Amino acid sequence: CRMGGVMVNCHKSSFFGTAHGRSILDSVSAIHSWLLTNPREVVFFSYENVHDGLSIGERLAPFTQFFGDLIETKTGFAAAEANIKGLRMLRWPGVKEVETSADLVNMSSPDMTLRNLIKANIRLLLSFNHRDIFANSYSASSQTSPQAMVTHLGSFAQGISGPLTGPSTKNSFKAALLHTGPTSLECKNKSAKLVNALLFPPDSSSIRLPVQSQTCSGCECHGYR
Repeated sequence: CRMGGVMVNCHKSSFFGTAHGRSILDSVSAIHSWLLTNPREVVFFSYENVHDGLSIGERLAPFTQFFGDLIETKTGFAAAEANIKGLRMLRWPGVKEVETSADLVNMSSPDMTLRNLIKANIRLLLSFNHRDIFANSYSASSQTSPQAMVTHLGSFAQGISGPLTGPSTKNSFKAALLHTGPTSLECKNKSAKLVNALLFPPDSSSIRLPVQSQTCSGCECHGYR
């Protein structure tokens, strides 16, 4: 949102109005400071539900102050590896963009690994809108209760339902966005806690989610991580 001429974090609701947070510039400054003290980490930042007609240029401006020019192409990535200076940022393109431009660095590119990003000092992945980047799990009809939500997310994660269906090698999406707070549960604190308990059981809990086809011949996990 734009408030008093300043771009700020916000959340609009038809029921509760608009909540305004710190400026985007302050947020980017905090991210930059954190990355300086954590040299082995990479952060992903995405805008969602952009309001007040904020242009791409306006959304990009706070980041260029701290991370320099936006890297998007394979040529730009190679140049960053050859000339490491300061923290850099790379734009994560949407799947439809990737289909029409072979030069964009994307999640299928061989260089797109944590090791190579850190080596080139590319420490921030930026998206102007995540809707064409992540396979989205949101389903109002399938997430009407905590248990229904867990069942739905399990089906989604296994590729049984949603945009991740079919072989992963054939799927354009290389990452997923798990929605664990649908509208029907957002303001229900007890329900939200129950969902967390179902999705993220402690390590001391009984193992319940088998992971098939692993080299350890029967790996298992406790829940989503």
